[in-house]
Amino acid sequence: MSTIPSKLSDQLAFFEAHWPIWTDSPPSAIGLTAPQVAAFKDLVNSARISFDAAQTARNAAKSATVTQDSDMANAFTSCSELIRVIRAYAEMQANPATVYAAADVPPPANPQPAPAPGTPTNFTVQLLGNGAVRLAWKCSNPVGVGGTIYEVRRSIAGAGQTFVGAVGSRTFTDSTIPEGSTNVTYEITATRSTLRGDPATFNVNFGMGGGGFATASVKLAA
Repeated sequence: MSTIPSKLSDQLAFFEAHWPIWTDSPPSAIGLTAPQVAAFKDLVNSARISFDAAQTARNAAKSATVTQDSDMANAFTSCSELIRVIRAYAEMQANPATVYAAADVPPPANPQPAPAPGTPTNFTVQLLGNGAVRLAWKCSNPVGVGGTIYEVRRSIAGAGQTFVGAVGSRTFTDSTIPEGSTNVTYEITATRSTLRGDPATFNVNFGMGGGGFATASVKLAA
């Protein structure tokens, strides 16, 4: 462990505590000379002046930053309100473009339709005590867009698909699966109004595990 502390404030306190001790001690007692200690004292005094000046500057910078952030926030709020007024005025005119040009403010962008919903991923399956199957998945949809509905279709042992329900959440409980089914394929499609995402298909295989307990495993369909 170093004798001199690592933190600057602690270092300065160490220096200021030791130069008087070394000054008062006879040179023969500690192996130092008076000129050495005098030079060290001058360096410590300079360090104290620089340290205090830096601390004052840091405090001033913090205060200036607080003032800056407050002034910038107030100016931003005022500018936003003025632009809102300009745009409201422009939209009342026969030729809004002339108002926007005169104010050097861009007209509001035409709203773009949100893209289609995403594709479900990360499927999990859970067997419930009543024989139903609880499905869960994840789906990345456009930010800020709601109203996504998930359509669930099912195919048993390669037979044709059957629509089994639609939910607004990323979970679905299939309580109509026939008893004794061993291989079931589910297709889940995210929809919103007339937009449809790409469907995702995955297989659920049912079996018996150790101890005679029913099991279910998920595998993405090829």
